[in-house]
Amino acid sequence: MYRTNTCGELRISDAGKKTTLAGWVQRIRKMGGMTFVDLRDRYGITQLVFNSETDSDLFEAANKLGREFVIQITGTVEERSNKNPHLPTGDIEIIVSELNVLNKSDVPPFTIEDETDGGDDLRMKYRYLDLRRPAVRKNLELRHRMAFEIRRYLDGKGFLEVETPVLIKSTPEGARDFVVPSRMNPGQFYALPQSPQTFKQLLMVSGFDRYFQIVKCFRDEDLRADRQPEFTQIDCEMSFVEQEDVLQMFEGLVKHIFKYVKDIDFTEPFPRMTWADAMRLYGSDKPDTRFGMQFVELKDLTEGSGFSVVDEAPYVGAIVAPGCAGYTRKQLDKLTDFVKRPQIGAKGMMWVKYEEDGSIKSSVGKFFSDEKIMTWLERGNAKPGDLMLILSGVTMKTRKHDTRWLVGVALFVALQLVLQLTGIGLIPLPLIRATTLHIPVIVGAVLLGPLAGAILGGTFGLCSMWTATVNPTLLSFAFSPFLADSLSGAVKAVWIALGCRILIGVVSGWLWIALKKVKVNDLAALPVVGVAGALTNTGLVMGSIYVLLAPEFAAAQNVGMEAVLGLVMGIVATSGVAEAIAA
Repeated sequence: MYRTNTCGELRISDAGKKTTLAGWVQRIRKMGGMTFVDLRDRYGITQLVFNSETDSDLFEAANKLGREFVIQITGTVEERSNKNPHLPTGDIEIIVSELNVLNKSDVPPFTIEDETDGGDDLRMKYRYLDLRRPAVRKNLELRHRMAFEIRRYLDGKGFLEVETPVLIKSTPEGARDFVVPSRMNPGQFYALPQSPQTFKQLLMVSGFDRYFQIVKCFRDEDLRADRQPEFTQIDCEMSFVEQEDVLQMFEGLVKHIFKYVKDIDFTEPFPRMTWADAMRLYGSDKPDTRFGMQFVELKDLTEGSGFSVVDEAPYVGAIVAPGCAGYTRKQLDKLTDFVKRPQIGAKGMMWVKYEEDGSIKSSVGKFFSDEKIMTWLERGNAKPGDLMLILSGVTMKTRKHDTRWLVGVALFVALQLVLQLTGIGLIPLPLIRATTLHIPVIVGAVLLGPLAGAILGGTFGLCSMWTATVNPTLLSFAFSPFLADSLSGAVKAVWIALGCRILIGVVSGWLWIALKKVKVNDLAALPVVGVAGALTNTGLVMGSIYVLLAPEFAAAQNVGMEAVLGLVMGIVATSGVAEAIAA
């Protein structure tokens, strides 16, 4: 053996004992006729002493040592005269009698200490040196102890650890798969698992009612602060259980880990909160409740001020920072710049200082009276000396609704393009004629502006023209059985539809902008735009086609019914957007 003890093992009770140690040179201190070397291994640090009076050759050899040299020494344990209370081995030192240099080292590119002077890129380049740092080593040791206790707890609860395959068939999940080409099957690929989902379900069907695995998962997606291409998760599955059983089981796992790894004993049940409450109070679905400063919603207290930052934002929230009213303007400006970053997404940050004397200083004092601002402070339970920080922007819930609505619009647009290009009457003809084609145009104009609305309207009109060119009979059928006998009338109808739908997009977009400029509430503005678009569509398109091209047929048709359908469909179409903004 190269050593009889480790560098973190010896104590004052070992004084007088002869020992052999091996490890890395952490630092050297030359003090005249004596040289002190800190020897490090995974277990700790022990001080070595080389004395020129005792052995001058050994002393000279010690002076030639450098940082990260790997050495072996033999010596006698003695009590230190100047003890170091910060080290477990701080009461002793080794008087060295033999020195063997096992491996020399170049000067490392950064210091091997907790507070290193190496940046992330440098430490990753020399990862083997970074792993020698105590902070990194302790993380790996903690992970080892956690994995051991996880297995011990779950084994005691009847779980089986099953290792599932890594090279698998691709299955649809939340991200893209990493793929591995097969040498034996050219042109075919394996996928790396995003999770063992399919396999653990197979195990449940097979009767293995409690399964777990500490498993590697692979997801080919953009990097985030909490996501990397490969990661490890505790993967579990249970059969014949309810939600409460699962919660109790894994609450017990967390308590077990803290008790046996950190010696922290949780006796009370963990508090629980719904996802909605977590987002409302903390803005995160995994909140650190130690933070304390819960969000306070102020939207209803800030409306109608004429301050566009809050008037146009669907969400206005605040936190109260206790005792921070003394923040300087420079500190507040840095916070403002921080929340404007794309990763945060806020439109801006306002602040209110509630001074110790009860006075109020605010960045938005010219828009809100002190009495109004006091209502904000009261809602946030602020006390004199506190600082209120107010954010405005889009809530996560609204963003999720907007995404679903846009996807729905895209699908609806695709359906209408198919109808236009094929002329297939998959829905009742009055709805096709009077309503459905204008709805995506209105929605596009509201969400993207009048130019986008005009382009979208023109797209539908051009699709109609294409249909007229390829199969005028089908196009005529889509407009009216009457026009099937008049192909020239159908072509003219298409030109009318093209112009009218472009006009619908422009009218809807500009009407929306006008209503917002006069500060009409979204919930009121959207139905107005929807009704206006429906009337424009019904009046211009149907009126032009029936009255200009077929007046005798218009008299026989219930054009009024077409108008009513246009109104109803316009309101229904915009209600989804209204619901999203209201949420």
